[in-house]
Amino acid sequence: MLATMKATERRSRQREELRAEILRAARGIVLGEGYRALTMRRIAEAIDYSAAAIYQYFENRDAIAASLMDQGFEELAASFEACAAIADPAARLEAVGRAYVAFGLDHPETYRLMFMEDPEMTASLLERETGRQGPGERAYGALIGPVAELAAAGRLQPGGEAQPIADALWSALHGMVALKLTCPQFPATPTDTLLDTMLRGFVRGFIR
Repeated sequence: MLATMKATERRSRQREELRAEILRAARGIVLGEGYRALTMRRIAEAIDYSAAAIYQYFENRDAIAASLMDQGFEELAASFEACAAIADPAARLEAVGRAYVAFGLDHPETYRLMFMEDPEMTASLLERETGRQGPGERAYGALIGPVAELAAAGRLQPGGEAQPIADALWSALHGMVALKLTCPQFPATPTDTLLDTMLRGFVRGFIR
């Protein structure tokens, strides 16, 4: 009985290790060559396994990409953790905005995979997260949380509502990252200056 349990545990551990190895190889391909280079055959070559073996762990390339996106959202949520110590919600919101742009520009291929490669896959992942406090929802919570605190404290301009304001900020931050990733020399204004200008305007426009 004990030997059977140990054998089962060993097989389970080996499966988890191979699954993690598949994801590491897939991530390396995406980071080094972009999402279009990701194929089951390329992953198999990278880890010296057959493509058929990989299909035992992931249904297809999209399933692997979804797992990589999950990892990306975990990293994005983790990048906001230092902001949580900032007591003033307005200052915290600015810090989250800066952390978001920094994450996108520091991890361009990960960010592209999360938001810019396949809109349907991104939407499906975020819809699946609703209500389960997954990494995507935690990342969004870092944006909407401070705005909700400001609303509760009566610090939003008249008519301001937390979710539309948080969504507007997310849209602006994403637009800045996407623009810099696709057209790095446009606009000519340095990214830090653009971000400072946008966040100051946002804070002054919605928060009192």
